[in-house]
Amino acid sequence: MADPQGHRFEEVEMLVITGATSTKAARELLTRLGVLAEINYTSELADGSNMERTRERTVIRLESKEFPRPVTFGEDWEQHLLGTTALEYGMLAVESHSKRSIPVDAL
Repeated sequence: MADPQGHRFEEVEMLVITGATSTKAARELLTRLGVLAEINYTSELADGSNMERTRERTVIRLESKEFPRPVTFGEDWEQHLLGTTALEYGMLAVESHSKRSIPVDAL
Protein backbone atom coordinates (compact mmCIF):
# COMPACT_ATOMS: atom_id res chain seq x y z
CA MET A 1 0.00 0.00 0.00
CA ALA A 2 1.27 3.48 -0.78
CA ASP A 3 0.68 7.16 -0.37
CA PRO A 4 -1.96 8.56 -2.78
CA GLN A 5 0.72 9.48 -5.35
CA GLY A 6 2.26 5.99 -5.31
CA HIS A 7 5.73 7.18 -4.27
CA ARG A 8 6.17 5.60 -0.82
CA PHE A 9 5.05 2.00 -0.30
CA GLU A 10 4.74 -0.07 2.86
CA GLU A 11 4.38 -3.82 2.68
CA VAL A 12 1.16 -4.92 4.38
CA GLU A 13 -0.09 -8.43 5.05
CA MET A 14 -3.78 -8.52 4.15
CA LEU A 15 -6.49 -11.11 4.56
CA VAL A 16 -8.33 -11.78 1.29
CA ILE A 17 -12.04 -12.29 1.82
CA THR A 18 -13.88 -13.07 -1.40
CA GLY A 19 -17.16 -11.97 0.21
CA ALA A 20 -15.87 -8.47 1.00
CA THR A 21 -16.00 -5.80 -1.67
CA SER A 22 -13.92 -3.11 0.04
CA THR A 23 -10.26 -3.02 0.93
CA LYS A 24 -9.58 -1.91 4.52
CA ALA A 25 -6.40 -0.88 6.33
CA ALA A 26 -5.66 0.51 9.77
CA ARG A 27 -6.16 4.24 10.19
CA GLU A 28 -2.67 4.56 11.70
CA LEU A 29 -1.06 3.05 8.58
CA LEU A 30 -3.08 5.16 6.16
CA THR A 31 -2.42 8.33 8.15
CA ARG A 32 1.32 7.56 8.21
CA LEU A 33 1.22 7.22 4.41
CA GLY A 34 -0.52 10.59 4.08
CA VAL A 35 -3.93 9.23 3.03
CA LEU A 36 -6.70 11.55 4.25
CA ALA A 37 -10.15 10.21 5.14
CA GLU A 38 -12.49 12.24 2.94
CA ILE A 39 -15.48 10.13 1.87
CA ASN A 40 -18.05 8.97 4.44
CA TYR A 41 -20.28 5.97 3.79
CA THR A 42 -22.19 3.21 5.55
CA SER A 43 -20.70 -0.28 5.51
CA GLU A 44 -22.59 -3.48 6.26
CA LEU A 45 -20.61 -5.80 8.53
CA ALA A 46 -20.56 -9.59 8.45
CA ASP A 47 -23.09 -9.77 11.29
CA GLY A 48 -25.56 -7.64 9.31
CA SER A 49 -25.07 -4.47 11.37
CA ASN A 50 -24.06 -1.16 9.79
CA MET A 51 -21.09 1.02 10.64
CA GLU A 52 -20.14 4.50 9.48
CA ARG A 53 -16.77 4.41 7.73
CA THR A 54 -14.47 6.75 5.83
CA ARG A 55 -12.39 6.00 2.79
CA GLU A 56 -10.09 7.62 0.28
CA ARG A 57 -8.14 6.63 -2.79
CA THR A 58 -4.56 5.43 -2.56
CA VAL A 59 -2.26 3.14 -4.55
CA ILE A 60 -2.11 -0.62 -4.07
CA ARG A 61 0.57 -2.95 -5.41
CA LEU A 62 -0.46 -6.56 -6.09
CA GLU A 63 1.72 -9.07 -7.92
CA SER A 64 3.96 -6.20 -9.16
CA LYS A 65 0.95 -4.27 -10.55
CA GLU A 66 0.26 -0.81 -9.13
CA PHE A 67 -3.15 0.82 -9.39
CA PRO A 68 -5.31 3.38 -7.55
CA ARG A 69 -8.10 2.00 -5.35
CA PRO A 70 -10.34 3.31 -2.60
CA VAL A 71 -9.32 2.07 0.85
CA THR A 72 -11.52 2.10 3.94
CA PHE A 73 -10.04 3.44 7.18
CA GLY A 74 -10.28 0.64 9.73
CA GLU A 75 -9.65 0.74 13.43
CA ASP A 76 -6.06 -0.02 14.40
CA TRP A 77 -7.10 -3.32 16.02
CA GLU A 78 -8.94 -4.56 12.90
CA GLN A 79 -7.40 -6.93 10.35
CA HIS A 80 -6.23 -5.45 7.05
CA LEU A 81 -8.56 -6.77 4.31
CA LEU A 82 -8.16 -6.98 0.55
CA GLY A 83 -11.56 -6.82 -1.09
CA THR A 84 -12.72 -8.39 -4.33
CA THR A 85 -12.91 -5.09 -6.20
CA ALA A 86 -9.15 -4.60 -5.78
CA LEU A 87 -8.50 -8.15 -7.02
CA GLU A 88 -10.74 -7.61 -10.03
CA TYR A 89 -9.17 -4.25 -10.82
CA GLY A 90 -5.74 -5.90 -10.69
CA MET A 91 -6.94 -8.70 -13.01
CA LEU A 92 -6.39 -11.28 -10.27
CA ALA A 93 -8.45 -14.08 -8.73
CA VAL A 94 -7.96 -16.41 -5.79
CA GLU A 95 -7.03 -19.97 -6.73
CA SER A 96 -8.97 -22.11 -4.29
CA HIS A 97 -6.48 -24.98 -3.85
CA SER A 98 -3.31 -22.98 -3.30
CA LYS A 99 -5.14 -19.96 -1.82
CA ARG A 100 -2.89 -17.69 -3.87
CA SER A 101 -3.75 -14.93 -6.29
CA ILE A 102 -3.52 -15.80 -9.96
CA PRO A 103 -3.72 -13.60 -13.06
CA VAL A 104 -6.97 -13.75 -15.04
CA ASP A 105 -8.09 -12.39 -18.39
CA ALA A 106 -10.82 -9.80 -18.67
CA LEU A 107 -14.29 -11.06 -19.49
